[in-house]
Amino acid sequence: MTTPIFQNYTVLESPKKVACHPMPYLYAVYFCHFDAIGTKTFKLQLAGDITGDKVDAIVVCHMDTSGWSSDHAVFRMFGMKHGDALCLVFFEGNLVWIDQPSTIAVSVA
Repeated sequence: MTTPIFQNYTVLESPKKVACHPMPYLYAVYFCHFDAIGTKTFKLQLAGDITGDKVDAIVVCHMDTSGWSSDHAVFRMFGMKHGDALCLVFFEGNLVWIDQPSTIAVSVA
């Protein structure tokens, strides 16, 4: 793979539903994101701005953070406003369900 670890990516296709991520417990516990609770999950194809290499990524977006504490650390970390949407890229080791057969290869540092 020729893709640098850090580069900007551009969305190349419409999103498809997906995703759950592991929680830090002594046994397997996953936290799942569902549209019903204000989140949307997507499989997106991204293209690197340096090399043009394409990668598939799993992204979970919290579409409305207005129900979160206005003092939540994420607002300070990312310079966001209370209520803004927040999207997170899922990395290797996360559990993902896809509604149709597909191959996903994601590499995130």
